[in-house]
Amino acid sequence: MVEAHTSLGGYPLGYLTEENDVLCAECVERMANANDDTLITQFVMWEGPDHYCADCSTVMPTAYGDPDANEEG
Repeated sequence: MVEAHTSLGGYPLGYLTEENDVLCAECVERMANANDDTLITQFVMWEGPDHYCADCSTVMPTAYGDPDANEEG
């Protein structure tokens, strides 16, 4: 089973491919079942704009949101 969140703290996880695409846990699980070896690593999505899965376009929000989104300018 591919985890969507860290075991401690429940922080959201993203998965990075060789092509620098970000994938959600469900798509990585599907890739693993198909013996697709393009995954490089997982990473914690701490803050910043939401990520979108390159395969299914699911929105993957970061743990603390985008600190630049609320700036008035």
